[in-house]
Amino acid sequence: MAFSAITFSVFSQHQCASAIETNKQLDKNPELKAAYLEYENALQVLNANTNSEERASMNNQKKIIPVVIHIMHDYDANNITDAQVQSAMAQLNEDFLFTASDTTQIVSAFKTIAGNMNVEFKLARKDPNGNCTTGITRWATKETFTAGESIKEIVKWDPAKYLNVWVVKTIANGAAGYSFIPGTAPGIYPDGNAGIIIRNDYFGTTGTANPGTYTARSFSHEVGHYLGLHHPWGPSNQPGVQSNCSIDDYVNDTPKCLGLLSNCNTSFQSCGSLDNVQNIMSYAGCPIMFTKGQVQRVQNYLNTHNYGVAKRSGLWKTGNLIATGTNDGYVANECEPVSDFYSKSRITCVGSPIEFKTYAHGASVINHEWTFTGANTKTSTDDNPSVSFNQAGTYSVSLKVSNAQGNDVETKTAYFKVLENSQASTPVEEGFENFVYDNINNANSWHREAPNASSRWTINSTSYSGAKSLKARTSSFHSSQETSIVSPVFDFSNVSSTPYLYFKYAYKEIDDASDKLKVYASDNCGDTWSSRKTLSGSKLETATGNNSPNWIPTSDQWKEIKISLLPLKGDPNAMIKITLQGMGGAFAYIDDIYVSEYAIGVEEQDILGQNISIYPNPVGKGISKIDFHSKEAGMLNFSIKDALGRTIHQEISKIDEGEQTREIPQGLDAGMYWVEMSIGAQRLTKKFVVQ
Repeated sequence: MAFSAITFSVFSQHQCASAIETNKQLDKNPELKAAYLEYENALQVLNANTNSEERASMNNQKKIIPVVIHIMHDYDANNITDAQVQSAMAQLNEDFLFTASDTTQIVSAFKTIAGNMNVEFKLARKDPNGNCTTGITRWATKETFTAGESIKEIVKWDPAKYLNVWVVKTIANGAAGYSFIPGTAPGIYPDGNAGIIIRNDYFGTTGTANPGTYTARSFSHEVGHYLGLHHPWGPSNQPGVQSNCSIDDYVNDTPKCLGLLSNCNTSFQSCGSLDNVQNIMSYAGCPIMFTKGQVQRVQNYLNTHNYGVAKRSGLWKTGNLIATGTNDGYVANECEPVSDFYSKSRITCVGSPIEFKTYAHGASVINHEWTFTGANTKTSTDDNPSVSFNQAGTYSVSLKVSNAQGNDVETKTAYFKVLENSQASTPVEEGFENFVYDNINNANSWHREAPNASSRWTINSTSYSGAKSLKARTSSFHSSQETSIVSPVFDFSNVSSTPYLYFKYAYKEIDDASDKLKVYASDNCGDTWSSRKTLSGSKLETATGNNSPNWIPTSDQWKEIKISLLPLKGDPNAMIKITLQGMGGAFAYIDDIYVSEYAIGVEEQDILGQNISIYPNPVGKGISKIDFHSKEAGMLNFSIKDALGRTIHQEISKIDEGEQTREIPQGLDAGMYWVEMSIGAQRLTKKFVVQ
């Protein structure tokens, strides 16, 4: 049959995206497309001219394909177990060797054409340098949440020798997995990025894998694409479309069909004949089988595909099996372990414990030797030790792992901070005018936590008051990534009233971003955190209308919030954390953070956006005035409070709608003060400084 151009269609979420990704590459690279079409036409001629005896002969020899599994994780459940990998490999081999127990459920119409690929997949036992490996590598990266072709640049073994599989949390294109048809992958031209990206919940039968036949066979489905198979309705990603009856998957014994999504109607006839809904290359909910025609197509690829970097015809040859440690009879030794570790907490106090968890891997027997510079316990042989420190500072950690075969050392420099207990006394105000990041020696310093330097809260020249504020944005974040600024340690042990946190913030939403500004409190020096406030959607927005990621707020586009810290009352090691979380958003700004043992009267709801100006500010010894605008006539309650929340001046007077002016009393001591005005339900506050 003549080869027709591959069609492009939108995939259904959580399905395979192989056709979309393949089409993108063919559309971008005319030379690649021409070479691929030439090979496909030759393959169809080969299929048509191969008789039954020749097919039987080519399939007599079991072909072994070396596999390496790259687990891309964030030190969480996404760092799936070896057992889950083994379950995925077991299911893959059952499907390609036709040994799965549920093949007895194949409907009678297709029993006679069910085929055995006679292909076995083995985890590599030699890496590209000939060293011992388990065939499983582990890499900590936030890209596991937005996986795509760039994740292959983190790790990729020679695609001419190994089937590379990247197991991730989420794929950026929304699919459960994808692979390129042979010869079409990007990377070193052509096909340098050959391999499979698959979500960990669609990989295997245990651990994070979703239960069910469909998800268990997703890996086999993607390997089918990797070896040249299309969906039964053809090279399209969208089942159920009427035009699917006019395209083909270039396999003679798979009936033309529209394709089903999820359900399993084995009596379904969509293009004039019974659909093979149980086919592993389908999207239906009961994949069990490949057909003999699909077996022939895969075997022809394995025998003849020699185009590009990742030639499928070389994978199973004896020389490659010996080089990768996958040849029959090879007995692999125990490997040297690989060191890695993680601590969820990166800030603690003097004397407070911080827990470390080993993520060493690559061997069944692993000995641990931890080194903690400056800790009460300088060394440990525990798997997951907990240590404390008697002196404030920034510290590094080292973990050496070993077994009879060798050792490996991982050192993480400046990995976490230890703060003095109860360093800061309230009230504490931070306007970022002379802010020094992460200053261990400053009792009132705030510290930053972030995925990387470019994502952290940073000083900028836009502000509510003064000349500076703090800003961050989530434009490069995944959906659960965040950046935080963490307070110094407060001593609230003798506080008799409820302490409060105040700050100004500004934010303007962009393109349905899911950003959230969260406030947390800790009563144990940052070991655990409890939520105190979450601002999102309209509660977070301080301005509306068209926006860009580089939005800068005007003076009237700020809001102020007051948050009770009642759970911290009486605690000597209290801490506060302000966190920006989300994905693809604009800049968020915070300014004028103020922590006090006394309430200063700011409502926890949004502050109305009337303009209020104090001049000059900072206030000197001469006359200073306050200008503001009232939207309505009424009784004005005008007061000035000091940093302890004490009212030092108050006046109540009747005013008209419009512009208003008040004078600040002269002779105030140097320090920080707050102007508070209320007119009916409206309330405004403004900070000023007396020099």
